Amino acid sequence: MSEEADEELRWRLELLKVRLDEGKIKFPEHLWRDTQSSLAKVRYGPDGKIDLSTVDGRVRSLALSTTYFTQRTQAKEAISLEDINQSYFEFVDKNLGFLTQECERLGVNLSEFARIASRTPSFVNDFKPQISEFVDVLTEF
Repeated sequence: MSEEADEELRWRLELLKVRLDEGKIKFPEHLWRDTQSSLAKVRYGPDGKIDLSTVDGRVRSLALSTTYFTQRTQAKEAISLEDINQSYFEFVDKNLGFLTQECERLGVNLSEFARIASRTPSFVNDFKPQISEFVDVLTEF
């Protein structure tokens, strides 16, 4: 493992310790015995860092899942679903709102407009190059 990966693992293990101390992680009794045994084997080295050779797979997995749930909670708290929704629809409207306006101008619904537009070579040729970038941005979002 690289030094960077080792430090990431140590950070995860410290986070696990904090969550355990806070009582945020609960175990059924039959799982706690083995987990407690694994946790008891973890040692710190003379440098004050966790000696990774004392950390077994059970503890590493637990640290990884603890990190995932902590980061997931932080992400959910960082921005509301309402804000995400609003940003999404603002982006779509900014990029495709002109189509709705064109429908209104022509007095047709979106389905009729799509049928007309898809059969108009100049519209397709003008619109086609923008589609993949638009889809890429939505996928990234």
